[in-house]
Amino acid sequence: MEIQPLDIPVFRRAPTGKKEIVQLSEISRLIGVLRTFMNLVRVYTKEQYRSRVEAASRQVLGETPSSVKVSL
Repeated sequence: MEIQPLDIPVFRRAPTGKKEIVQLSEISRLIGVLRTFMNLVRVYTKEQYRSRVEAASRQVLGETPSSVKVSL
């Protein structure tokens, strides 16, 4: 199975009890609809680099208006 760039991989248990990766949009049609309206950027970094990554993100992407923030 190929994970799409805008999809979120999640795990579910197969009938055999084994974990399998599935696309969240396969489980919830709402996710498929929402992803067409939302632009998300995920950045994974170590704690020590967080402030530098935040500064670089603000420089590249600009400030995020509070009206569009989902969670921090």
